Amino acid sequence: MDEPHAGFYCTPNDWIRKHGPDLGPYGIAVYHCLMSFADQDGICWPSYQTIANLTGMSRPTVIKTIAKLIDLGILSKAERRKGQRQSSNSYHLTSKAGLPHNDLVVNYVKWLT
Repeated sequence: MDEPHAGFYCTPNDWIRKHGPDLGPYGIAVYHCLMSFADQDGICWPSYQTIANLTGMSRPTVIKTIAKLIDLGILSKAERRKGQRQSSNSYHLTSKAGLPHNDLVVNYVKWLT
């Protein structure tokens, strides 16, 4: 996904209460940025620089923040390659985050139709 999806997604009200203190403002911003790119399986692959541009953070801050999300078990990361060259990483928003990503996408699609 090179571009965020059109439309919106919802975050349950208790999500910020549960995860906000551990994530801090950078973690919340990066997580929500990734959500805007994610497909219905919670997978996306924006570059560090794209995330930095959209959140107003520096690239090194994005890298540190993604490492924190991974350490908390809210995100997993896999390298993507084009031949011998590394492409952007692939991210999977895990179920530990407490956001029912598939349900949100399905409900959004139903709302549109």
